[in-house]
Amino acid sequence: MISEFTDIESAIGALLGGIVKDSAPLFRAVEPMAVVDRKSALAARARLGAPAAVFGIKGRGKSPESQVVLGDPRVLVFLIATNLRSAGGARLGDVDGVGAYELAHESSTALDGAVITGGRRLVAIDERVVQANERTIVFEQRWVVERPSELVAPMFGGQTITGSDAIVSMQVGPRKSRSISFGFPGIDGTFRHATGTESRTIRWVGQLRGATHAAVTTIETGIEVLLGTGGTSTVSDSIGRSFERCVADAYNRRGSRYVHPLTGQIVQNFELDFVQLGG
Repeated sequence: MISEFTDIESAIGALLGGIVKDSAPLFRAVEPMAVVDRKSALAARARLGAPAAVFGIKGRGKSPESQVVLGDPRVLVFLIATNLRSAGGARLGDVDGVGAYELAHESSTALDGAVITGGRRLVAIDERVVQANERTIVFEQRWVVERPSELVAPMFGGQTITGSDAIVSMQVGPRKSRSISFGFPGIDGTFRHATGTESRTIRWVGQLRGATHAAVTTIETGIEVLLGTGGTSTVSDSIGRSFERCVADAYNRRGSRYVHPLTGQIVQNFELDFVQLGG
C-alpha cells in the first residue's frame, strides 16, 4: 500500500510539474506533503513562493462493495496564487504572475481523467476557494484515484462503435440454464433435463464524447443503424471477456447532452443493451 501511495504521489507531481505556460513551468513549486490541509498549504506558500501546488494523499474513501474493506485513494491539491499588485491580479493574473483561476483550470485539465500508475484514473470530486484575501487566493481540489475495470471501451464485432473518446464499462447479466422437468409413474421425485441456456443481457454504461454535437450524432446514428440490422457478433472488452452470438437490442440516452467543463467536449450519458442469444 505504501508503494501504491508513493506511485500515485509521483504521478501527480509529474503531471502538475509538466504544465507549461510560455515555454516555462506554470508552477514555481510543486511539492507533495504528508499532511495536507489549508494551514499547511499556506505555510508552504511562505516557504515556496507562488504560484505553487501543494498536494498529498488524504487517505481512502469507503468502498461501495461490502466485501471490500477499503475504497479508492483520495488526493487533495492546493493551488496558491499571490499578487502584490492587486486582488484582481491574484484572481485573474497580470504581468506579475498567473491568477488563481488559470491555475485551477490548468490543474483540472491536466489531472482529470489522467491514467496513472497501475491502470488507475484520476477523477475530480470538487473544487473550491478555501482562502482569499487582497493578495492571495488558495483553491482546493479533491480527487479520487479510481481503478476502473476497463480503460478502453468494449467492442462489438471487433469495432469500437462508441467512438475513440467514450468512457464505457460493461455489465454482464446472469446466465440461466434452460431445462424441462419430468417424472415417472411410481417413482418419487422430479427429474430435470438441461436443454441449453437462456438469453441474457449485456449492458454498456457510460459516456459518448465528441468534439461537436455533429460528432456525437454520427456515433449515435451508427448505433441506431446497428440496432436495425439485427446481426449477431461478439461483444468483448479490454480485460479479456468475450461473449459470442450477441445482438444489439436497445440504446437509451440518459439525460440531455452537455458540455464537459474541462475538455469542452459534447457528452451524452447512455446505456446500450446487447442480448446474448441462448443456446
